[in-house]
Amino acid sequence: MNAAKSTFNDTKLEDHGVNGTFPSHETQMLHKPPNGSHDSQSPPVGYKACERPDDVEHIDEVQWASEDANNPSPSEYARRPRYAPMEDPCGCTPAYDEENDTIDTRPCCTDTTCVLFACQEECRGNCEAGDLCGNKRITKKQWRDVIVVDAGLKGRGLVANADIKSGHFIIEYTGVAIQKSYLDSMFRRYRMERMLYIMALDNDVYIDARKKGSIARYVNHSCEPNCAVHRWKVRGISRACIFATKDIKAGTELSFDYKWKRKRGRAPTKCYCGSIKCRGTLEDMLDKSEEEEQEEMQLEGHWKTHTMTQGAGREIMNRTIKVFSPGEDEYFLADVCEYDDKVGKHCVIYRGEIEETWENLDDKKWLILDEEMEQFVIKRKTKSRQSNSNGLISTGTNMNANPESEPIPMSQPNVKAKNYLILQTPMKEKLFAKHLVDRCQRHYRVQIGVIQVFTATAPDPDESADEQKALKESRDGKCWKFSFIGMKPFVAREYIEKNIQDFIESDKQATLGLEGNYREEEK
Repeated sequence: MNAAKSTFNDTKLEDHGVNGTFPSHETQMLHKPPNGSHDSQSPPVGYKACERPDDVEHIDEVQWASEDANNPSPSEYARRPRYAPMEDPCGCTPAYDEENDTIDTRPCCTDTTCVLFACQEECRGNCEAGDLCGNKRITKKQWRDVIVVDAGLKGRGLVANADIKSGHFIIEYTGVAIQKSYLDSMFRRYRMERMLYIMALDNDVYIDARKKGSIARYVNHSCEPNCAVHRWKVRGISRACIFATKDIKAGTELSFDYKWKRKRGRAPTKCYCGSIKCRGTLEDMLDKSEEEEQEEMQLEGHWKTHTMTQGAGREIMNRTIKVFSPGEDEYFLADVCEYDDKVGKHCVIYRGEIEETWENLDDKKWLILDEEMEQFVIKRKTKSRQSNSNGLISTGTNMNANPESEPIPMSQPNVKAKNYLILQTPMKEKLFAKHLVDRCQRHYRVQIGVIQVFTATAPDPDESADEQKALKESRDGKCWKFSFIGMKPFVAREYIEKNIQDFIESDKQATLGLEGNYREEEK
């Protein structure tokens, strides 16, 4: 997947650390080779170097609509949202070594103890950790050492050129910011292409990296990936970033699950990830929902006989057809993927199957779905979803949007939000020892009341049940209720919960380490 000229400028130095400089030991070179040339680095063992495509401009920041009235952008470009005003800093400060009278020079703000890091938001220029703030990785473009290679049947791919640890930020997915309302026309434009580079940034904006994008566009799909895409906020604006989900050795291809949804009229894309968990296609081939079945019923009667004297060529690529089988005496639904003009055959994938079949449609009896009717039904379906009373924003017809394209979930109806947590004594002590309660109260402007629970006395049945369960599981017969009151009680509770999960995971790792050492001693 690909990027373009940097739009980084001196006006953004407020968020770029010391003098806006980038730490060279962590950052991939921003001055990439010109289009069409080989990467300057040699590919890892087992991979071939490959040329970057001539029709792609590599950029390292999202390209928004131009604000220059004399040089307007295409109407489909989305305008950049306003930067969020600077709020209170996270409160992280470097540790002080009293014994040696020195300050610990290790980076701060690098885990969920930082209130902004926990919310997937980067620190601003007012961070009290100063030069030691480690939560400006996206702003400083601290991309990992990666290289574009020939990935065989998958096309190009992106490979780690050095070891990458689990949880580390790898690269940002950039491209042109497109308004959601233009997605249908964009899909029609790309209808003849088999490769899509569209990713949801938020509920209103999508990133199109087909013609302009970062080299993150080359990260391939896998049904058993080693990376994931997370949305982080930088100065209040969403950024799509790729993170390692496991330790990655140098020479390993990077991948994440595209999580494409089937889109009517566009052929499924065969997967070549080679994983034992491979589902066969990039799309999630789930059984049809009741809504999809109703939609198919609406389309019945809108199939028409092709009017060409011979089987159509590329004109029917990514269209839906029905091919008649004399043996079974019925029509079978199929999606047209490709056309080979040398042999005059179409590559089709029959619904419910994942294998491609080359058919000579000149020798077949077949029907094609009325495209105008199909678009009418889909638009009507989209409109009904967007006006849904629950307030969720629909993805409309963008069922092929690239990785993790589902809209960000909003509050679920009929689900009661809790403004409390009931914890065991060891967890309570850890939170106070790390000063996380004080930090949470300061940043989210809440009051956290902590009281010991002796019996389940809460008037609310659900709350009383939580108290009873906690008391039953307690090892020392005690449990503690944390009540959150103030401006952002639910966000504050989420921050505390994330740190609790980190403590639990850390304890698990420590236990595994001790067991491993014990086994070694026994040997």
